[in-house]
Amino acid sequence: MNASLRVSLATAAAAALALSACGSPTADGAAGDGPTVITSFYPLQWATEQVIGETEGTIDVLTKPGAEAHGLELSPQQIASLGDTDLIVYLESLQPQVDAAIAEAGDARTLNAADVITLAPIAEGHSHDHGHEES
Repeated sequence: MNASLRVSLATAAAAALALSACGSPTADGAAGDGPTVITSFYPLQWATEQVIGETEGTIDVLTKPGAEAHGLELSPQQIASLGDTDLIVYLESLQPQVDAAIAEAGDARTLNAADVITLAPIAEGHSHDHGHEES
């Protein structure tokens, strides 16, 4: 992730967190120690951690390590958790199940990374198949 991408995403995430009046209620109704954030995949989790720090809130990621981001299948628990979080950080159209779950969550606070950064186009002729070619 390049520096300008990190700065743009960090700035947007900080603004979204500040505007969302973070601090989740606990079981007894008191404010928690920080925001609860769910990110759709690791690079967004990392950028969010840079903004709020790992100890000042809860940051969860939907795509587990080693899993393919494009083929993500959400569990019912993951879908339900989207309605209970302070902020969802995702990249629209990358993971159709995340888009659908966000729509189902209704008024969930979201940050679509594509709204705050300029994504570079995919190089012509580039594919996701990075297998080795035989000579």
